[in-house]
Amino acid sequence: MILAAAAASAALPTSAAATYPGRDGRLVYTLEKGGDELCEDGVHQNCGRITQSIYSIRSDGRGRKKLLDCEERQCYAWRPMWSPDGRRIAYSNGAVALRVMRADGSGNRRVGSVAAFQPTWSPDGRELAYARYFADGTEGIFRIGVRGGGEKRVTRGRDSVPDWSFRNVIAFNRAPVATSEIDMWTVRAHGGDATRVTHRHVDELSWAPGGRRFVFGGSGSLYVKAAGGGRPRRIEGLHGYHPVWSPSGRRVVYEGDEGIRIANIDGSRDHLVPGIAPGAAVSSWQPLETAR
Repeated sequence: MILAAAAASAALPTSAAATYPGRDGRLVYTLEKGGDELCEDGVHQNCGRITQSIYSIRSDGRGRKKLLDCEERQCYAWRPMWSPDGRRIAYSNGAVALRVMRADGSGNRRVGSVAAFQPTWSPDGRELAYARYFADGTEGIFRIGVRGGGEKRVTRGRDSVPDWSFRNVIAFNRAPVATSEIDMWTVRAHGGDATRVTHRHVDELSWAPGGRRFVFGGSGSLYVKAAGGGRPRRIEGLHGYHPVWSPSGRRVVYEGDEGIRIANIDGSRDHLVPGIAPGAAVSSWQPLETAR
């Protein structure tokens, strides 16, 4: 079951998501291992057990911690996301189940009983939005209480990678049946008509802390766009994928060709983050309470 979930997950996009306001805390990321063993036929590769564990680390590359060891527990952790208060992390075990744990990895529990993935937190921390795939090929974005009750459908379509903003708007990827192009759409959290906000192939979107702008990747470049419309602005000098806006609103972390990088949102002070192994995928930046 875990291997099947891992295989399904590997075919789907790595995803980053919304950032809530605060001081810049720790990065959370996943690192995949295994899967390179020789198959029983003696010819093909990648028949070994594939696992993906969760780590957190300071943005200066210090203090790395393993929060979930999937090599021991045989799991495939996917898209870990900090809660708005920075005290919990939601993730999915492959495409099988939603789970929530404390910031230190303790208190790990399942949320609900549905097969779901790609969680994102509501602004008040009481709900999760997520994607679901069904056997008949249909898909959609749903929401559920973090305690596991009251599942509600938000969209109907070939939709995935939901991202819930501070202003109670959910962004998501939509892939029309007639084309392989993936664009970003938005919808109010309670549902209703969706609005297309990008007209190009995109990796995914990460909301700014206030929910009025977002950063996204496309064709190896990073862009910033106002949520209300207008043309996207390319961040000069930055080349990579899967950007995440920082809680302070000043910086962005993203995946470059040589590893995880951090830069100011205007593209300045771009640098590699030490202490993170090659192949890691950063999905969220912890918001810490602003000092009073």
